[in-house]
Amino acid sequence: MISVIIPTRHRLGNLQALLRSLMSFSHPLMNEVLVICNEHEPETEKWLNTLKTPFRLSYGYTGKTGVNYARNLGLKKKDPSCKWALFLDDDCYFESMEQVVHLIEAVKSTTADAVAGYYKMIQGDWLNKIYYLKKKTWLDYYSYQNSGTRALGGFVAFKAAAICGLSFNEKITFGGSETDFILKFVKAGHRIYISDHIQINHNYTNSWSDLCIKFYKQGSHFYSMSPADHKSQSLNSFKSIYLLNLQKTSWPNWQKTLVRYLTFIHSIFFKFGQSRKLS
Repeated sequence: MISVIIPTRHRLGNLQALLRSLMSFSHPLMNEVLVICNEHEPETEKWLNTLKTPFRLSYGYTGKTGVNYARNLGLKKKDPSCKWALFLDDDCYFESMEQVVHLIEAVKSTTADAVAGYYKMIQGDWLNKIYYLKKKTWLDYYSYQNSGTRALGGFVAFKAAAICGLSFNEKITFGGSETDFILKFVKAGHRIYISDHIQINHNYTNSWSDLCIKFYKQGSHFYSMSPADHKSQSLNSFKSIYLLNLQKTSWPNWQKTLVRYLTFIHSIFFKFGQSRKLS
């Protein structure tokens, strides 16, 4: 049995899309969904109470700002009979039963202690593409430095027994909130199974300015993480773009060049955020 934990904060529209996809493509092994807000959201709670779901649906809130407070509360509220905990960010959603089945089959067959996949790239959506590449290339690069850490925190299923005694760092409020946990998980001797076949759609709806602000905030919160583990993280996104081996893609040269420049811009905003945090 799998307990699905969804941290959310003032994004009811995104949450509705995710929960409707879980209802449309329900699986008997996903028998519990926990929606955890940072603060009490009456509108969200009211909407949740109107749903008739094929799984147990619970609502809670932490009263504190930070996604890791919500993740930790979700772990505490999880049904002890659920052997797996699946963390989903509220801006993701399943588009087909096939996506769910790939995830479930991996959970059922793996000998690893966690299962992870990727955000599906939405063709024609440039912001989604840049966000996806920024995530994937950074994670691909970082996996070479810390074997097994290449996993998106917003789409990872953990064996409950493996994360017993571990918790998300609540000092991290933005950027790297899940990476810190995954590093601890791997250092404790656990393995993560990651497959390109395991995917979920990512509903990135922000503007270019929002994306740059996000990069800045990730940099400004960088030193809430362990400096020993993340001392070179500021430039990883720029360095790792070449791991995509863009020459093998079917993209025109101008698209490849644009992606490289945008990744470089991400590094600048990220680094500026760090410097402002330290000053």
